Amino acid sequence: MALQNCIGIIDGTVIGIARPKGHKRQRVVYNGHKRKHALKYQAVTTPDGLILHAAGPIEGRRHDWTLYVRSGLDEVLPGLLDFDGLRYCFDGDSEYNRRWFMEVPFQGSILTAAQSSFNGAVSAVRITVEWIFK
Repeated sequence: MALQNCIGIIDGTVIGIARPKGHKRQRVVYNGHKRKHALKYQAVTTPDGLILHAAGPIEGRRHDWTLYVRSGLDEVLPGLLDFDGLRYCFDGDSEYNRRWFMEVPFQGSILTAAQSSFNGAVSAVRITVEWIFK
């Protein structure tokens, strides 16, 4: 299973801010999902909680994927995670796209036992990146 080669976890977070003055400024930072004015940040951590990379802030209305693309990690990670054919990966949530270097949970209501087991393992590992935002 790919989790044995997992060396990091990636996730984004929404940090609430005071409501800015002016309609345009409010619209840019308003996060409709969280229903608050906010900025978004992203972090990559090791399973033991060390921060490997941090990105942001960007406008609160943006998707985690936008922050990931703007961070430039998609271009950098493949070269950093392949050591003479031994490939390592990061775990992300369903906001991120699956790649050989990015493991994400399987989606859907009908999953195989192996897929459900994988999702549980990913969820257990991902909690460390959540801790750094608290």
